[in-house]
Amino acid sequence: MEAPIGTEVSEGTLAAGLAVAVEIMPAPEAAAPDPATRQAKEVAPKWPPFALGSVTYIFDHLVDFAFTCRDSEGAERSVLVTFSDHVFTRKSEPGDLPAEAFPGCSRTPHGYVCQTRYRMSFQLPGLIERVAAQKVWLLTGDDRYAQIPVVDDEGKKLLYAVIFSLERNKGREHPLRMYVRSAHLYDRKPPDTFGEVKFAHLVKLRVANKHPPKNHDRGRKRPKMP
Repeated sequence: MEAPIGTEVSEGTLAAGLAVAVEIMPAPEAAAPDPATRQAKEVAPKWPPFALGSVTYIFDHLVDFAFTCRDSEGAERSVLVTFSDHVFTRKSEPGDLPAEAFPGCSRTPHGYVCQTRYRMSFQLPGLIERVAAQKVWLLTGDDRYAQIPVVDDEGKKLLYAVIFSLERNKGREHPLRMYVRSAHLYDRKPPDTFGEVKFAHLVKLRVANKHPPKNHDRGRKRPKMP
């Protein structure tokens, strides 16, 4: 179960009720070319459509995929991207009905679809594809990092923390696996971070089974609320 990091937007803060038909958010506007090149999608969606009352949630946008990028020494690397159901679910709250829990959720004892997380999850593939040209933040733990862009959520500028690990995938077609463990908005306080590192250098380190050093200085650079 994921540990809380900073102050996350609660379901009651920003969640907007879904319409009868699920409204798929448009993909982010195309960005300038970057060092990452997306490859063909790997598999079918791991989660089948989930109907709750008059709403049906679909997860085709969270299919595993791979992209190639160059590490800080110029070597081309292939990275497989997979997602946890935490990117669109929340923990149980008082008043939740077990019958409405998301089937097979990794949260215990139950997890529920979070309308805000689900809505924002449509931006994840586009954000991740641009990470190769960016820096990422170091979080608590040996293999926890975050891409924390400023996003627009229904007219409000917020931080969106895409929390992932970058695991060695030795002996496989893709030498690294980017496991997106969670993704959620912050509306008051940014998450705790311990410095940043260029993603290209992080790739080089992780292929060698190394981790970047954390910065614990009081005056270290941190994400800023918009």
